[in-house]
This record gives sequence, C-alpha cells and structure tokens, in this order.
Amino acid sequence: LGYLDNYSITNEENDFNSYAEKLFMNNSEIFKKADKYENVRKKLNLLKIMYIERGFQGRFPGSP
Repeated sequence: LGYLDNYSITNEENDFNSYAEKLFMNNSEIFKKADKYENVRKKLNLLKIMYIERGFQGRFPGSP
C-alpha cells in the first residue's frame, strides 16, 4: 500500500501529507523506500505530477 509511517495509515490526507513532508524536507527515507518498494515509488511520482500540474516549477529534492 505504500505507507511511509503510522501517521500515513490513519487516512488519505495524512498519507499525502507524509509524502509531501518527506519529499520537500529532502528526507532520504522516502527515496530509499521508493527504490525498494514499487507502491512508494508510484505514490511519490503521482505526488510530483500533482504538484507540477498545479504550477510547481523547479527541481524536486532528490532529483538529478
């Protein structure tokens, strides 16, 4: 299911918030889990797409 932590499990909004926090805080945990787990990788990619579609410009932390 791709949950990052116990907080993520509580509801979809908290799951989203956990991903966003870890992405933008450049938390290496999310990138390690994305490499290891397909569901985490898919959710992370969907999060990035959502931000881009809403006007995010620039590089995401952890991106080459």
